[in-house]
Amino acid sequence: MTTRHKALLIGASDYDEPGIRSLPFVRDDLARLSAALTERGFHSAEVADSKRGITLNFVNEQVSRFLREAKRDDTLWILLSGHGQHYEGTDHLIPEDASFHVHPFASSCVPIDWSKELNETAAARVVFLIDACREGIEQDSMGPAGIEGWSKRKQADALRREVAYVYACSPGQFALFVQEGETVRDGVDVGTSPGESFSLFSRAVCDVVTDLPHAMHLAEFEETAQRRIAELHTAYRKSRPLQRLRVQTDAEKSGFAVLPGPIRDAREHPWVRAVAGHPAWERTDPELCAARDALKELCVEHAGRLAESYEQNAAALRDDPWHDAELAKRVHEKAEFLTGKLAKDARLSPTEAAVLTLMPFISQAFWTQEAARRTAALSGDVADRTLEGDAFSSFIQQYPRLDRRLRRLRQTKATDESAHHIRWWLFHRWLLQQPDVYAPQALKELLGPASCGPEHPAWMRDVLSGDRLIRFIKDQRTAPFATPRPGELADHEAIAASTIHEHEVHESLVSCLAKAAHALAVDPIDLPEVVAEHLGISDSVDLAELHATLRESHWLGSGAGRTLAAVCQHPAVEIALQEHAQRVDSLLRDINQSSANTAHPLASLSTLPPYANAGRVRPSGSTPPISPPAFASISQRTASRSC
Repeated sequence: MTTRHKALLIGASDYDEPGIRSLPFVRDDLARLSAALTERGFHSAEVADSKRGITLNFVNEQVSRFLREAKRDDTLWILLSGHGQHYEGTDHLIPEDASFHVHPFASSCVPIDWSKELNETAAARVVFLIDACREGIEQDSMGPAGIEGWSKRKQADALRREVAYVYACSPGQFALFVQEGETVRDGVDVGTSPGESFSLFSRAVCDVVTDLPHAMHLAEFEETAQRRIAELHTAYRKSRPLQRLRVQTDAEKSGFAVLPGPIRDAREHPWVRAVAGHPAWERTDPELCAARDALKELCVEHAGRLAESYEQNAAALRDDPWHDAELAKRVHEKAEFLTGKLAKDARLSPTEAAVLTLMPFISQAFWTQEAARRTAALSGDVADRTLEGDAFSSFIQQYPRLDRRLRRLRQTKATDESAHHIRWWLFHRWLLQQPDVYAPQALKELLGPASCGPEHPAWMRDVLSGDRLIRFIKDQRTAPFATPRPGELADHEAIAASTIHEHEVHESLVSCLAKAAHALAVDPIDLPEVVAEHLGISDSVDLAELHATLRESHWLGSGAGRTLAAVCQHPAVEIALQEHAQRVDSLLRDINQSSANTAHPLASLSTLPPYANAGRVRPSGSTPPISPPAFASISQRTASRSC
């Protein structure tokens, strides 16, 4: 039977209670989403409306009817938009006729609980999208005590039925919206029009529906919607913390189909296209074209597998404020740039080209996988104690300033996300120091079984082996701003010896290109400690703005070298980028010095930019002032600590 996709969109906007702010943009949000879903191929996308308003009874009647009328194998979307609250274990949508004169207040609200109807519906999948917990309704004006964030739901639905609840924000957060008078930052275009008013969540959902036409599962939907929310949040300079989606379901997200469309061809994934189109392939010796083409085919296959693995593991890091989903893309672009800077007659061997093209995506997928495997270490619950958690707690003590701040934030019961941000930063530093991370087996699992059939030469197993690639991973993370030490990597190693495909690989050359590309891309985790030290204080660093600054930064020509250009929203970020540029400069000068020797394995890198600086890093007009002496002491301290 053909799966039908149907949607019911309900929005409370015109509130009777004077103490509850109306949300006039909700109607436009629903109309926009209805049109997008219809265009996407939904059988229907009705916007529920009533002359009497969006009342408690009306919402219950509409949702019950919608579930009751569903046919077997239907996929249903139910969007509830408006103010929301949590009371005595149940989430509620606040309808337009809710009143503070009713006690308890929750009895005049719509409980997000249609368990009976869900057990009886014929639908195969039901997705509730709750765009509530709005900003604009003050906690102290909501009347009854005990109002708090959204709860963690327990599903009790029939086994064959998949049910998911997608919340616009996390417990204790607000689902933000843009008002008519708000404008985006200068020079930023996020596809919105001046004077628009909309919910960040509803607009993000609409944009995902419109812009990504392929069939989509819940895991990808969650990741792409969250990324779009972050873009809008940064563009409109929202002062409240970035809202983080919460998805509650008993089903496997990667198998929970939420949007119809053609199956995405793995060849269309950006990572696959990037590997296939990398200019490094054109730098190989034409006489080795057979080896090059065989490796290129294998690398393209690996890129698709890496992308799939990354997307699955990234879902486990949705709470990680330091995770940069665009890092691999930036590193790839910088690797292309550096490849173009090689001398015109410089050649790369097929193995060198293969490793160089894959490294940005191997690195992103690998570290995402390893972080996802160890997130239990972040749990502060005594009942969930693990050996890794104890090791992480001990590691935190190596950063006494941040350790003291975390203690203070716990004692004061801080309600912002500062402690969360600090702990994740420490987690990433801790992860880099775990010896078992650098075991080849982890990469072998990531890349999957070697696809070397009769059509592939046996030597290809060695080119992209876990043992070889983990050497690059380890060298890049243990010494990110220095050329490899003698003996760390293999140079002049013969590949496919005594065959027509025979060639050499200079691993130190590939490592330097990969390191330089990664350094130019600016990984937020590589930034000095000064950024983390300006969390949990007044005028804290805004991590959403930090990510935006890194995305928008670029390296301009400066003589033979490069100068970093970036507009910083916080002086700590300005200091961090200045220090980062100094480290990049050290790496480039190291490469340049080694390449001056024509017999050195790095000789072909002599035409790379020989130096770098932070000449165009500057504060924005809204950067908060801070005492220069304080920054001087921080700068000196962070300069002496290794990343």
